[in-house]
Amino acid sequence: MCDVNDFGVLAVTGSDAYSFLQGQTTCDFKQLNSDTWIMGALCNPKGRVISIFYAVATESGFLLIVPVSTLNIVLNRLTMFILRSDVTLANVTTQWHMIGFSLSPATTCPFSLPPARGVISQSDRYLLQCHSTNKQPKRYLILCREKRLKETLSQLEHMELTNTDSTEWHLHEIANGIPVITEKTSEIFIPQMLNLDLLNAISFEKGCYTGQEIVARTQHLGTLKRRMFVLAGSSQSPAEPGTIIVSQSNQAQHRVGQVVRSAVSGKQLIMLAVILKSAAGLTDLCINTPEASALSMMTSFDPETPLP
Repeated sequence: MCDVNDFGVLAVTGSDAYSFLQGQTTCDFKQLNSDTWIMGALCNPKGRVISIFYAVATESGFLLIVPVSTLNIVLNRLTMFILRSDVTLANVTTQWHMIGFSLSPATTCPFSLPPARGVISQSDRYLLQCHSTNKQPKRYLILCREKRLKETLSQLEHMELTNTDSTEWHLHEIANGIPVITEKTSEIFIPQMLNLDLLNAISFEKGCYTGQEIVARTQHLGTLKRRMFVLAGSSQSPAEPGTIIVSQSNQAQHRVGQVVRSAVSGKQLIMLAVILKSAAGLTDLCINTPEASALSMMTSFDPETPLP
C-alpha cells in the first residue's frame, strides 16, 4: 500500500463535457459508465502524445487522473479548444487522495472489489482495478475525498498491508507495461509506440479527434517501427524519462530508443523504453549516460494480444 502522489486530478464538467472529450482524446468515452474506467491520451495535431490519463465518470461529468508533471499542460491545451462549448475545466488535485495497493489471493478485503477495468463508485470515493497481467498480483487504486480518507485508511490497515513508498507501485506498473508521459517526454511518441493500442486506449472506430489522422494512418498502413519494451540493467538510480538508449554495435554508438519510465529495485534498474523493433534482439543496448548501464530485454508485448 502506498500514496500515489505523482498524479493529479482534472475535473471536466458541463453539458458538452462528453462531446468535448470525445473530440480531443484517443479513447472512446462511449465505453465509460459508472462501473468502468478508461485509459486514453491527448495528442497534438501531429499525433504525438501530450499526456496519458485515466477517466472515471461522475454525476456531473468526468475526472481525469493525469501525471502531475503534465496536468497544467493538459489543462492549458484543452482550454484552447473549449471555444463556445459548455465545458468547465478545473484542477481539483487538492480535493482528492490517491492510494494504490495490491493483494495476494489469501488477503481478506473488508469491502467489495471491482472486476478488471471496473470501478466501484460512490460520490466521495472511487475504487479502480488497474491493469495486471496474469503473472502479476491484482492492483487497485483508490481515489477518495478528505471526508472518506480516515475510513478508507482504517479499512486498509485492517487488511494488514505492507506500507511502502511509491517505488513499489511504479515497479508493478512497469512490469505490467503501463506507460506514463512526463513533461520531458510530452509530444515525442505516437500512441502505438507506447502500446496504447494494446491497452485499449485508442478507438479506431469513433469519429475524428486531434491527431487522429496520423494515429489511424500508422495503424492501417502498418508503418510502426518502434514499440515499448521492458528492459533491465544495473543502477542505483532511475533513468530520467527521455534518456537515450544506444546500441554499441560496430564500436559506434547508434541511437535506438528512449526511456519512458523507470524505477530501481535494489541495484536493478527496470524501465519501459520505446525502441526500434529491429533492435529488440540486440545484446549491446545501454543507456547513454556517464555511468552507462548494459540493458537486457525482460518483456516484449505481442501486438496481436491486447493487455488485460
